Amino acid sequence: MQCQGLFSTFLTLHPITEASEMDYPMKNSLTRWCDTAHGLICLANKENSDKPVRMTNKLPSSGVSLYIWNPSIRKSRKLPDSGVKSKWFCSTYFRYGFGYDELHDDYKLVVIFNIFDDHRDDYASFETKIKVYSLKSDSWRSVEDFQGSSLVDCSAKFVKGKLYWTKSARAREHNSYYGCTIIHFYEYDDGNSCNIISFDLARETWGKVEQPNYGKGEFDLMLGVLGSDLAVLCNYEGSHSDVWVMKDYGVKASWTKMFTVSCPNDPGKYDCYPRCSLSFSPLFCQLYNGEILLLYRSVFMIYNPKDDSIRVIRQPEVTKPKSCFQAAIYVESLVNPLLTADQGLVNHED
Repeated sequence: MQCQGLFSTFLTLHPITEASEMDYPMKNSLTRWCDTAHGLICLANKENSDKPVRMTNKLPSSGVSLYIWNPSIRKSRKLPDSGVKSKWFCSTYFRYGFGYDELHDDYKLVVIFNIFDDHRDDYASFETKIKVYSLKSDSWRSVEDFQGSSLVDCSAKFVKGKLYWTKSARAREHNSYYGCTIIHFYEYDDGNSCNIISFDLARETWGKVEQPNYGKGEFDLMLGVLGSDLAVLCNYEGSHSDVWVMKDYGVKASWTKMFTVSCPNDPGKYDCYPRCSLSFSPLFCQLYNGEILLLYRSVFMIYNPKDDSIRVIRQPEVTKPKSCFQAAIYVESLVNPLLTADQGLVNHED
């Protein structure tokens, strides 16, 4: 997320919600939300950017600062430099994964750097470097790549000690301009076929997840979390979305299609800036009555799987409407990112 402000909102089943701007560690127009775990939020910030400038997913790594922040206690830690430097005439495309290593009582940030040669137009050749940051030791270390090359298509989802990404082997780039923002779309070369890979935070090893038989048709695949399980959102743009859940890690037969939700008939009613696809995003929250919280474009909706109905929650108003909109579920904790390991840095209290 490239944002011009971070906002917190408390959603209920009632029609009124409120949003308040958050006091986060750095404030300029080029801050991105990376991920959250146990009350800690990871943020990426483009330094020296008081004036509006272009920020994309392909940034010089030396110009980006990373922070781990707990808004509940208003404490943050600026991470040391990863040591991965950009090369001349190259662009660095990167994705994050952040989660909790229960075995070692540590929070870890995984950053995947894909370094592209700007002299090439096909984006078929790139160098991959992967670094893991430990909050406990306040240091980075390198880890091996998954099967030699990884081009992941989204930030990771953290589930039960593992990080999950979708992965493709190649990329073709398309540019869409919204003001000063460049959005890069990466396509699969073999239709809807893509891999889901996992990274075990405790063992720091890679794995591949077997997927269900989704059926026929063209769709976009996105990862999410439903309850405490990994979920897959299959978006048939402008039509409907299927949500699958994996109940048992690594067991193909444990995948279950939980529900199918139809897209609204009047999508223009739920406009956002910039214009995003006519599909749902993987924001899942199962409410006490079995209903599901979803995000459609920039609008929160409640889906009732019992009668296949959907209703809109009144949106909180924000002061900067022309910003990229992304939502995440946040659970408060008292974890202090500034404490050392000897001081009990990571004993979390949810």
